Formats: sequence, structure tokens, C-alpha cells
Amino acid sequence: MNLDNQYRTTILKKEIVDAIVDIHIETSSVLIWQNQKENRVITKVKIENIDFINNSITLSPFSNKDIENFKIIKLNSTIYLKGKTKSIVFKNTAVAKKNKLGNIDIQIPETVKMFENRSVPRMIFSFHNPKKTAEIFPGGNSDISVKPFSVELNDVSNSGMGFLLEKKHSRFFIEKDQIKIAKIAHYQFPKPILGKIIFTSTTPDSFGQFRVGLLFNEKLSNEILNILKLTA
Repeated sequence: MNLDNQYRTTILKKEIVDAIVDIHIETSSVLIWQNQKENRVITKVKIENIDFINNSITLSPFSNKDIENFKIIKLNSTIYLKGKTKSIVFKNTAVAKKNKLGNIDIQIPETVKMFENRSVPRMIFSFHNPKKTAEIFPGGNSDISVKPFSVELNDVSNSGMGFLLEKKHSRFFIEKDQIKIAKIAHYQFPKPILGKIIFTSTTPDSFGQFRVGLLFNEKLSNEILNILKLTA
């Protein structure tokens, strides 16, 4: 792989973080390259968690067969986050450490090489005025909410979406929980669809808001995405 031809360098923090979130939502693999003598050893891992407060990501073995290689990973190895539409490569030179669970915590770098290939782009709603919203019900198949929450959309792709809500409602949104989505922007679903919460966070620049990332149980069709694109 020729990085100079296929990848571009970026220092934009939001672009780097958004790409990492995309890869986490897709549950795509992360490859760690280690040069041992004349051979390259590649270990397959996954993003276990994203910590926006400490600007770090946690990596764990992708499957049981990767555990042994994971135990001997050098913390200054090359990290290759291979997403379905975005990929990132960087040399991990910052401080990294094994945590109590045996997973690896690494700092999100300030500079990466990035490659993007999207047949259907992610829709970004966060910079629109007025803001775009979605209507959702916490609790998944259990109807614990009579009225839907109206949340501020951040972005939508065919595999998931991100949104912001007031911190006082954060107790209703726990990682791995299922929620129902009734409406995205101006598109009302004939029947609410389900999504799984794959990350939650409170960031210093969120102005008292709580950020949630969802992975849809079933991908949105290109037709629906095109309708959403018209409203973006």
C-alpha cells in the first residue's frame, strides 16, 4: 500500500475523531503492524471504547485467536484503523499503556494519514440553522416513554447516526441499550426502526449537551439517505 498516493495528511481534530467514531460504529477491525526482524506481524484488534474527555481510544483483541499476539504488542507500533468508508494510519508515538483489563489505551493523535471512499456520504446536520432534529424513544421494544424525545442531529449514515440531547436526559441512554427511531429530519418512518447505543459522551465543547452514537439494527437504504440529503 502506497500511503503517499492513497492517503492524505490531516490535522483537523473533528475530522479525525469523526472518522474514529465511524469505524467504531461499523465495528470494523483495527490492524496493528509490528516489524519483528525481517517480518511484519499484524495483529487484528477492535475499538473497545472512545474516551473524549481524555482524548484516547481503548483497543482489545478482535477475537479469541488474536489474544496471544495482542499480549506482546509493542505500544509504539503502526496503527491502521480500516473502516468500510474511511481508514486512518498513524505511528503511535504518544504514551500508551495497558489498562486493568489488559486492553490498550492510546492517545488520539494530532496528525494522521486518512483515506476516504464513500459511495453514499454521511450527512452532517450539526452546522445547520435551524438545527435538524430526530424523534426517538428510549427503551427499544419496551415502551417506557409515552412521548418521543426530540434530539439534535449531528450526523447520519446508512449504518448509524449521532445526536445531542440535554444532559438531564442522559440517564435514559446507556451504552448497549436499544432505542426506537421514529423520525430523522423530515423523514417519518412508516414503523419506528431500532438502533443500539454504541457510545455516549460528554465533551467540554458540547454546551451542556450529551452526545450519543447509534448503530442501526438494519442499514438505511440509499433511497432514504437521498431523501435525508435533500433535507440536509
